[in-house]
Amino acid sequence: MPPSALGESGRPVEPDSALHTGPRARDLPPELSIPTVFERAVLGCHLRAARALLDWPMQTLAGFSDLSISTVKRLEDGGDPHPSRSRRKAIVALHRAGIRFLMLNDGSVAVARIPAHGSR
Repeated sequence: MPPSALGESGRPVEPDSALHTGPRARDLPPELSIPTVFERAVLGCHLRAARALLDWPMQTLAGFSDLSISTVKRLEDGGDPHPSRSRRKAIVALHRAGIRFLMLNDGSVAVARIPAHGSR
């Protein structure tokens, strides 16, 4: 499969490495292991879609990401166009809940829910 994006080092990053693969990702806290290229690509509409896939209200995302509801609303409304610690916290919380953000070959982002083991 061809690489879909270049990481900060200029090397190709495969789509399924969006949040958690690579030797250094295991050594870093989860909020530091998200390549910036993917963090920039995840927009408010993707966060909202991820919440919908989980059937989470804003309050639940706020709680799991240790953010205020107003911060979650600002992120989803696109009020924070640059990568930020808040966006990173939201992405990590969604990832831990089974959401994957995948960068496609055309640069767009797909949002998917990975079912828990044993569920369909």
